[in-house]
Amino acid sequence: MTFPLQPGSHIFTTPSNLQLSYTVCGNGPLLIIQTPGWGIGPAYLTAGLAPLQFYFTLLYFNPRGTPPSSRPLSTEMGSNHMSTDLESLRLHLSVQKLTILAHSNGGSIALHYASSHPTNVSKLLLVSHRLIGYNTTPELQTFLESRKGDPVYDTAVSRLKNMTATTDEDFRDELFEVLPWYFHDYKENYFDFLATLSTGPTPQAVWARNMQKPCDENPEAELVDKLGSVTAEVFIIVGREDAVCTVGNAERTRELLLDGERGNKAELFVIEECGHFPWVEKREVFFEKALGFLRG
Repeated sequence: MTFPLQPGSHIFTTPSNLQLSYTVCGNGPLLIIQTPGWGIGPAYLTAGLAPLQFYFTLLYFNPRGTPPSSRPLSTEMGSNHMSTDLESLRLHLSVQKLTILAHSNGGSIALHYASSHPTNVSKLLLVSHRLIGYNTTPELQTFLESRKGDPVYDTAVSRLKNMTATTDEDFRDELFEVLPWYFHDYKENYFDFLATLSTGPTPQAVWARNMQKPCDENPEAELVDKLGSVTAEVFIIVGREDAVCTVGNAERTRELLLDGERGNKAELFVIEECGHFPWVEKREVFFEKALGFLRG
């Protein structure tokens, strides 16, 4: 008999007959790690967040559409759809409330869940998260101007505007090309981070990327009008130089959470000289702040 929180890899079946996978490691209170849904996979989080396993039982949740989790209908790949899988996971684990750490688009998924199931989330740590429906264009234009002329950044931007991969292998190559844009100092941090994405022959899933994008452009995926129902204690960490999920994005999330009618708590911490992966570029301050919130 396999217990749901036994260390190792697990697969369970949801009420909608999806097969979803997760991996468990560490010791202590349960902490759910919500992976982004666009096919990047959990390997970079498993490597980067490893120090947390000395304080928590970590459960890395692999979204629908990213192997070995199964594929749903292509019209059911939005972050709002993926949030329903968190409820299926909670029921599978037989726990009353979840504490969640979510990175990037994982934050979109977790916010959808915390808004639709407010009594089922106790704490939510949002790291470089995306608020679907918030317009980052003015901030991104500032980054484009300030980074213009750097050949590596220029190449990354060109590829970001033209990601056309149809195979997992080509998607991985495209991802490697755009990743410098995510860093404040790619010269110092890019290659070490790259190694965490290289587990297995094809750890990235292009189908998930190609299906989630149009789903998240639908109105029902937007979050800006839904955060008033969140009751969880929320802590937001963002890098000042995050040119993907910006400081303005994080500030707007906090404003919307504080405007809620249910007395939720929301704090924001901005890490200077840091991009989209704070545990890489500012490791010490990231873990200090993360542990302070999660263990507080």
